[in-house]
Amino acid sequence: MQLLVFSAAAAVVFVIAYAIDLGGTLSAMLALLVLVAAGGVRAFDPLIRWIRGSRSA
Repeated sequence: MQLLVFSAAAAVVFVIAYAIDLGGTLSAMLALLVLVAAGGVRAFDPLIRWIRGSRSA
């Protein structure tokens, strides 16, 4: 589900950036930035859960 949400957000960012005439290259870079951020969230999620779990226990 998270992949679907971030993919849709990247597509929206791409279309909006292209619509305000930033160009295709910059629009694609912004969309990739959203996808890389999604990967970072997904990669660090277990670490964040581990840290929160150790404090609440």
